[in-house]
Amino acid sequence: MKHQPKQFTRLCGIAAAALLLIQTGTANLPQRSQLPLTAAAAGLSGAKVASQGSKQDAAVIRGSQASVVRDSERGSSVLSLSGTSFGGGWLQLPEMLASGCSKGFTFSLHYQLSADAEDYTRIYQFATLPFGSGVTPSYSSPDISLDLNRGSDAQFRTSLFAGSGSSTSGDSARSMFTIGAQRDTKWHELTVSYAPSGAKFYLDGKETAIEDSESAGRLSSVCSQLFSDGLLKNYSYCSVGHSLYTDNDLRAKVDDIAFYDYALTAAQAASLPDDPAYLYTFEEDTISMPEPAAAGEPENGVTPSGTAVTSHPDMQTVSPDGSLVMKIWSDARGSFYYSVDKNGDTVIQPSKLGLTANNADLSSGMTASESSVTEHDEEYDMPFGKHVHIRNHYEELELALSKGNDILTVYARAYDDGIGVRYTLNHGATVNSEQTEINFPNGTFWGNWPNNTYEWNMVEVPSGE
Repeated sequence: MKHQPKQFTRLCGIAAAALLLIQTGTANLPQRSQLPLTAAAAGLSGAKVASQGSKQDAAVIRGSQASVVRDSERGSSVLSLSGTSFGGGWLQLPEMLASGCSKGFTFSLHYQLSADAEDYTRIYQFATLPFGSGVTPSYSSPDISLDLNRGSDAQFRTSLFAGSGSSTSGDSARSMFTIGAQRDTKWHELTVSYAPSGAKFYLDGKETAIEDSESAGRLSSVCSQLFSDGLLKNYSYCSVGHSLYTDNDLRAKVDDIAFYDYALTAAQAASLPDDPAYLYTFEEDTISMPEPAAAGEPENGVTPSGTAVTSHPDMQTVSPDGSLVMKIWSDARGSFYYSVDKNGDTVIQPSKLGLTANNADLSSGMTASESSVTEHDEEYDMPFGKHVHIRNHYEELELALSKGNDILTVYARAYDDGIGVRYTLNHGATVNSEQTEINFPNGTFWGNWPNNTYEWNMVEVPSGE
């Protein structure tokens, strides 16, 4: 973290991590292969960055527009984010607030903004909802963040929205204001200390002024809410350079990302302590790629309705960054299903595919006659809309299901942040009913109750309703 002294700190962190591995073993750790720095820049999406702090949880590099480069000014390796789209390049952080941090926490990093860094791009983000799913147009979802914003007197804006659901309850739970820091392309150290009594912002070791506004005046009361009743544990979606909403990713270089599970004093912010809970430095020996997942043997599973199903490993589809896996299953009656895993967790259980036409039931009695998986990557500009430049990057399964003379072709796409399914039929027909299911695991998900406009705020909806 380029503490005092820089080289000593990094070597100590590496030695401590190595010692801990020796003591605990590696039975529960994923197998990884270390990347040479010269090869890392070519494709780092999915790479894990080992923590040099007291906690071992790795950060994960996401997106094809993220790379690790040698920075001559800092004399070290840094993470370069050049995202021109949502999901283009960012760093996924572990659930840093999972312990609750009841007495405070501090987030710090070195950054160098690109000259073309866009407004509203997040420098860092802690949120209760998955990335890209924040409530719009109210932009009221719970988060703790700092983004770029060209205000009248400042270039940075911070948000503290207290809540645990999809939206905060009102202005009393929200504090948003600018801080007194100008935007340039130099390297800076940003440190923000949060405590139940409020928050302090430091740039290059010196405290910065905050905007004098009604919203800034609510800072202390909102912080008090955040640190009460274990609310911080809900802020599990953490990142550098990526948004709760769908803003483009940050364009900047970042380094020495540190998280302390206590609030630093002004003196500590001026000379950062050497005891961070998490520390990511991006040196070559801290970065590794997971071993490619083998197709493996067929799995046996059960749908939520109790139907026994078997997977088809050769039909598996994986998102470009490797975080999302879409599996295909079938049962004894010739019905086909899909499931989705995100970062190793099942987010959609085996769910039926197919439809019923006026002249055929295309949801059972089917046989897989042909399949192929291809990757698609294109970029284009929109004449209007929130994002001018669009990147359409996915892996697609084309699966032909036959039943007599009928051929129903399933196109299943896996993106880094979602999936899509569509069908084509080899002849004309009228669709009588849709058999496609989406079976979420037990718990809650976010959605709208049926309404005339589909423009209401997202709400928590119990699974199965």
